[in-house]
Amino acid sequence: MLSAEDDERLTRTGRGTPMGELFRRFWMPVLLAREVPAPELRGYIDQLTQGGFLTRMGDQYPTLQISPAGADLLRGQAECVLFRQPRPVKSRQRRQGPRTDASWKGVDQRLFEKLRALRLELARGRGVPPYVIFHDSTLREIASRKPHSLDELSTVQGVGAVKLERYGEAMLLALSANA
Repeated sequence: MLSAEDDERLTRTGRGTPMGELFRRFWMPVLLAREVPAPELRGYIDQLTQGGFLTRMGDQYPTLQISPAGADLLRGQAECVLFRQPRPVKSRQRRQGPRTDASWKGVDQRLFEKLRALRLELARGRGVPPYVIFHDSTLREIASRKPHSLDELSTVQGVGAVKLERYGEAMLLALSANA
């Protein structure tokens, strides 16, 4: 059990610095780091490293050490300005379920989803974003018109000669598998 006189010894370190001050300087940032998203925290660490207040040590398992300039900063003998890191914007949740606007009139939505899956597979194979293969509006028109030949597919808005040559057969195969 601690007494009042023990409390005085616990609140002071050997150098006469109150424990509350040490807690504020050293442990409070650690506790606050739990509330900060990792990308934001990395940004602050990068700024402190570039400013010479932290040093990265080790190659395989790097750690951070407080540099002499960082020690001065902790003692209040130096100043540091950190720029607020932008918080990542939460991406919109993709809308699932039935689509109701006019551009979906007459569109076979199950076929559209199959065409989207095919587009994603083709895009990953080429290392490009899916919209480079075909835009959603093009897939909607394909799912609505259900072309049976390359000639019919070539009349769809967004299907040019190059895309017809690259992806036409795969699209027709997906369409025939859906029939």
